[in-house]
Order: sequence, then C-alpha cells, then structure tokens
Amino acid sequence: MALCTLKKTLLHLTISVLLCLAVWLFSDGGAVYALFMAGFLGAAYLLAAWLAYLKGRGRDVFAFLRRDKTPAVPYAYRREKESPSHLRFFRERHAYDDDGGADGAGGKIKARCDALSFLICGTVMLALSMLPL
Repeated sequence: MALCTLKKTLLHLTISVLLCLAVWLFSDGGAVYALFMAGFLGAAYLLAAWLAYLKGRGRDVFAFLRRDKTPAVPYAYRREKESPSHLRFFRERHAYDDDGGADGAGGKIKARCDALSFLICGTVMLALSMLPL
C-alpha cells in the first residue's frame, strides 16, 4: 500500500504543478493567478483528504448519492437452469462464502492511504502558494 500511496501522491502533485504552470504561462495575471490556483488546489486536496479519512473511519459522507445495489442471491440458493428430469434433491453446498464482494477492511485501508496521499498533496500545494514570486 505504501507504493500505491507514493505513486498516487506523485501523480497528483505532478498534475497539480503542471496545471499551475499552465495557468502561469497562459493567463494575464501570471504568477499571481498561479499562486491562487495552487492555494485553491491545496484547499481542495485537504477537503478530499478529510472526506477520505471519514470514509476510512466508516462514515461515508456521499453514500446517499449512490444507488443501492440490489441484493444478490447467494450461489447456493440460486435455481439451476436444468430440465425437470435432471433435478437433484440432495445438492451439495459449496464451501466458499458468496457474500457479494463486501469491502471489509481492504476498503478502509485504501481510503486511509488515499487520505494520506491527499493530505501530502494539499500541504505541498498550500506551501507552494505561499512562495513570494
């Protein structure tokens, strides 16, 4: 997970710095607008870090916007598409658990790693916005 966090942090920092450089080169305000853009991106990344941290703690803020998935029938209880002559009355149960792919602890760890990545990006971008140009 550390490598994924590092890769995500570097990707987001690269995109943010390139965006600030593009604003600096192609706007009339020059460095002033680029520093405002860096400050805005820093604040946005800090907000994203806070929301990812809350999601990692089990409090998903935007869960009400997603549609509810229809509950899937476990594999052991599904009706087989067989003809009536091939019905088996004593079918064996499968040993594996088919819970529909619940997230569990893996999703929380990923959300916390995303929060750390966004926190690093936000603090770096806010530090860049304080440069005296």
